[in-house]
Amino acid sequence: MVNRRRIAKPSVALWMLVAVADAALLVASVGLIPVLLVLSGGTAVTVAAVAAYRMTVSERASAEARVLPAGGRWSGGRGER
Repeated sequence: MVNRRRIAKPSVALWMLVAVADAALLVASVGLIPVLLVLSGGTAVTVAAVAAYRMTVSERASAEARVLPAGGRWSGGRGER
């Protein structure tokens, strides 16, 4: 049989519990209002960054396609042979 204690690793649930406890300690030490202000500011910056990224991607997608030479054997920029 496999010994469960040898292969036991901290699971994701344990690390989530640690993160929640850290957040609770932070709120208790700093206060609720400053934490909410920082979180709302971070959310606003993230939303603005995603909106700017999507706007630039949509502008690039809607731009007209450029026609470029195929780059065959005789098209080296020296004229046709």
